[in-house]
Amino acid sequence: MQDKVGLFLQAGAHEVWLITADGHVTFYNHQGQQTQSDFDIDLTGLV
Repeated sequence: MQDKVGLFLQAGAHEVWLITADGHVTFYNHQGQQTQSDFDIDLTGLV
């Protein structure tokens, strides 16, 4: 999955989210893994 994160970012994505089956979300941008999204979004109840 890390390879895919890199490919999405290289293709121009601003941010990549990895969401596990149990709802854990990990955010990545060009600086690496982040603690939260750069976008102002609340995922509570969605995942």
